[in-house]
Amino acid sequence: MCEVTESPMYLVLDPVPPAGMQDLPITIYESEVAIVNDNPTIVLSKVSFKMDSVDSERISVDHVAHISSAGDGPETGALVSHLAGQQSAIKMLSDRIQIKSLCNSLPAVNMGTSAKFTEDFLSDYNDTLLVSYLSSITQGTGVVNDVVDKFQTAYDKHTRRRGIF
Repeated sequence: MCEVTESPMYLVLDPVPPAGMQDLPITIYESEVAIVNDNPTIVLSKVSFKMDSVDSERISVDHVAHISSAGDGPETGALVSHLAGQQSAIKMLSDRIQIKSLCNSLPAVNMGTSAKFTEDFLSDYNDTLLVSYLSSITQGTGVVNDVVDKFQTAYDKHTRRRGIF
């Protein structure tokens, strides 16, 4: 599995949740490297999660669900809109979990953790700014060159003939 993805996740869905359960019947496990008998071993550890959505997300999911169900019968439209909403919610959850997992796997999320990281980060940042400034200067120089060419064309004495010759 590690050939496919560096940090696999395992999602367990309970098809028959206990009666009166308020939370979603899912459990998420994330792979971690643990040292067992002086050998690195991949171990699945339980990950806590929190479902969170903003009003704008709910409105957009409902809007997409209603658009996709246009033209169908009333039962089919309700089912399609429900399934589309569920699919969108699962996709958003998956995206958030992957982003969270990626952030947690970074060795230096906080800039203050390593002087070397800070130095390398600032060096790359300054290089990026220099390239951006050079690009702006090059574009400005090109505009000035165009203006000079137009000025020379408009006021060149050789192109405007006076008299017969």
